[in-house]
Amino acid sequence: WLKLLPGVSAPPRAVMVIPIGGMGTPLMGPPPPWALKTFNTIKYCVFLVIVCAIARLVIGVDSLLNGVLNLIYATITGVFLLKDDPQMSGCYVSILSVCSCLEQCGAGLQCLLPFTIIYGMAALFDIIFSFIPLCQLHPWSHVGGIVFTAWLLVMVNIIVEIIAAVLTWRVYKMMQAHQGPNVSPGAPDYYAGGGQAYRQPSAPPREQPRFEAFAGQGQRLGS
Repeated sequence: WLKLLPGVSAPPRAVMVIPIGGMGTPLMGPPPPWALKTFNTIKYCVFLVIVCAIARLVIGVDSLLNGVLNLIYATITGVFLLKDDPQMSGCYVSILSVCSCLEQCGAGLQCLLPFTIIYGMAALFDIIFSFIPLCQLHPWSHVGGIVFTAWLLVMVNIIVEIIAAVLTWRVYKMMQAHQGPNVSPGAPDYYAGGGQAYRQPSAPPREQPRFEAFAGQGQRLGS
């Protein structure tokens, strides 16, 4: 409203900035060859988390809202991380066709850190809000019952979420620590940058000048 007063200009608008530490060069492109085996394990973890989310929703471990949210985060986060996987690329395209606004979100290696945070927080919430309350019901004394099945299902879900979060965190730290021409153990020639994970060409060795005695031209005395 200050702009409406004559001769008075509005003060500059304050902008709140959240300080974030340096994250290094953004990781982009498909996973490098040395990480393919780890990404394959992560893919199976995502499949198990999706199956557990559906089973928890059917059994009634979670409410309808929580069950649907668990299924959404497990599916979208995993599909976006594994968009370069042949079995996940079709799901990635289908999700974008349904919700085009997600095109602005990062995918592939850019999802390593968000995937780690989301799955790690999901495991923590499952421990606090699902596993501990189920343990108070002593499910081991009702083997084969619905309580025991729910307790076992939640425990498997938590273990798989932790494994997936640890694997993505290890890949993320390795690629951040060995960007540029530096080599990484187990990944001797590959690093992330420039839009894709590519091979760093080795520079040809420099040829050192050879020294030959009495090969130079000096000044003659008396000339």
